[in-house]
Amino acid sequence: MINQSKCPDGCQDCLDVCPITGALYLSEDGKVRVYVLHWVFCGVCRIVCPEEGTLELERASIRHTSVRSGAWNKALEKLTSTKELTKELQKKGSTKVRESVEKRFGKRDS
Repeated sequence: MINQSKCPDGCQDCLDVCPITGALYLSEDGKVRVYVLHWVFCGVCRIVCPEEGTLELERASIRHTSVRSGAWNKALEKLTSTKELTKELQKKGSTKVRESVEKRFGKRDS
């Protein structure tokens, strides 16, 4: 999931923008690690990562309790849809990236 050899020393950009508490964490050795059960594969971490190929996002499965609900089935379809993921990243990802950049470099007036 994270190619530690490509991960820049001291970089925590992915931790700063991750919308899910506990999905990414800093281990005792100072490296960013993934807790897969919490990771939603939104891709924001990959967007802000300064090093190409450091983060690999590959959703292998979705864990859930069986629910008999049309709304739940629609939500699962969206979760597994590449098209829907792209839409979600465009909506939510740009906001988190902008907030991270503003936090790191200060807000700039347009």
